[in-house]
Amino acid sequence: NRGDRIEFRGRVRMKHAGMVAGAPLGRFSRGSDRLELDGGTSAVWIQHDEARTDSVTLNAERMQVHGAGGSTLDEIVLVGDSRLWMESALPEPDRSQTVNGDSVVLGMARGRIVTVDASGDASAMVTARNGATVDLKGQQISLNFLNGDLDSLTVQGIGNGTYVSSDSATVSRISGGTIAFGFDQGAVRYVAVIESARCTHRSETDKTGDIQLSGDRVDLVFSGDRLTDVRAEGGVRGRYKPVETGEAP
Repeated sequence: NRGDRIEFRGRVRMKHAGMVAGAPLGRFSRGSDRLELDGGTSAVWIQHDEARTDSVTLNAERMQVHGAGGSTLDEIVLVGDSRLWMESALPEPDRSQTVNGDSVVLGMARGRIVTVDASGDASAMVTARNGATVDLKGQQISLNFLNGDLDSLTVQGIGNGTYVSSDSATVSRISGGTIAFGFDQGAVRYVAVIESARCTHRSETDKTGDIQLSGDRVDLVFSGDRLTDVRAEGGVRGRYKPVETGEAP
C-alpha cells in the first residue's frame, strides 16, 4: 500500500536507534509508526549518552516497536514469555536488572528507558550499585528510572521477595499485597509493604538482631547494607531476638 504496510518473512533483521533485532516475521506500519517482530524475537539495544552506557537484551514471542520511523524509540511492547536484561556497561558495570513476565512494556524518553511494566506471573532480579540484590515476584511489577538509575520498584498482586546485602550477611524476606522499594543512586533506601504485610529480617554480622513482623503495613529503612529503622502498623504482631553480643536497637 505505497509503503504504508510492509511485511518481511524469513530471517528478518532490524537495525534502528541503537537496537539490533531478529525474528522470523516482521511487519511495519507507517501510519501507526510501529514495527512488529513475531515468531520468537530477540534484540540487543545499547543506550548511550555522555554520562553512561547501558546494554539491554530483550526476548519475547512478539515485540512491537513504537516510534520506529524516528531517530529514537517511544515504546517497546514484549508479548509472550517476555524477558528484559539490562546492565550498566560504562562508567562501570555496577548494577543490573532482569525482568520477566507474560508481557513487558518499556516506556522511553530521549532514547532511554524510563519505565518498565511487567504483568502476568512477573518477576524481577535487581543488583544494586552497592552489590546488594533484590529478588521479587508478583502479578505486576513496575520499575521507574531517573537519569538512567533505578529510582523505584513496585510489586502488586500478593507479591513476595528477598533483599540480600552485598556481603550476604543480612537477609530480609517480605510479602504483601503491595511492595514498594525506593532507591537512592542505585542503592536500596527503603521498603514499604502494604496489606497483609509480613517481614522476616535475619542478620549474621551487624547489630540489628533477628526480627519478625506482620501487620497492615511494614516499613524498612536502610543505610548502606544496614537496616536502621523498622516500623509496623495495623494489627501488629512480631518477635525480636537481639544479637548475643554487641549493641542492638
